[in-house]
Amino acid sequence: GYVAINIEYRLGPDHPYPQPEQDVLAAICWVRSQADSLGVDPRRIAVWGYSAGAQMGLVAAAEPGLAASLPDCSPAQAVVQACVAVARVRCS
Repeated sequence: GYVAINIEYRLGPDHPYPQPEQDVLAAICWVRSQADSLGVDPRRIAVWGYSAGAQMGLVAAAEPGLAASLPDCSPAQAVVQACVAVARVRCS
C-alpha cells in the first residue's frame, strides 16, 4: 500500500540554501499533481531522507512556504503529512 519516489536535488556549495530544499518541495508538488496517475493519495504524502536527504526533508516539511517562489507549486501543495529523518550516529 505504499508508493516510493526517489528524487534528486541540487547540492551545495554550488547550490546554497534554499535551492536544494526548493527542489524537494517541487518534487512534493509534482507528486501531488500526478497523484492519480501514480496511485498516490494526495492527502497522505510523507518525505523520508538519510543524512543530507534527512536535512532536506526536515527543512521541506518545516518550511513549505519556500515553495511560494516555485512555478506550479504553492506552500499549500508542498505540505507533507509526515517526515522521517535518518542518520547514523557513531558512539565511541
